[in-house]
Amino acid sequence: MLIKSITMRPGAHFHARPAADLAVLARQFESVLLISVGEELADAKNALALMRLPKPKDGNIELTASGPDEEEAAAALETQILTIERLRK
Repeated sequence: MLIKSITMRPGAHFHARPAADLAVLARQFESVLLISVGEELADAKNALALMRLPKPKDGNIELTASGPDEEEAAAALETQILTIERLRK
């Protein structure tokens, strides 16, 4: 099992497009991939679950990967998460 702390860009969160993009990427891996914001947890392969996560107050989230390709999966998801911009109004 691999656990990574990731700091998202200020104001960024999992709104519709980034959640969908991240879920598509996550489904390419066999590993179980979970993202937590505070006490809330979501399956990274489920866009709706990601969208239900609260906006991280300090930008910090935790990514947990467990499975045969956990290192590759965690690296790919971290890269994708770091590109998420805040939602423009």
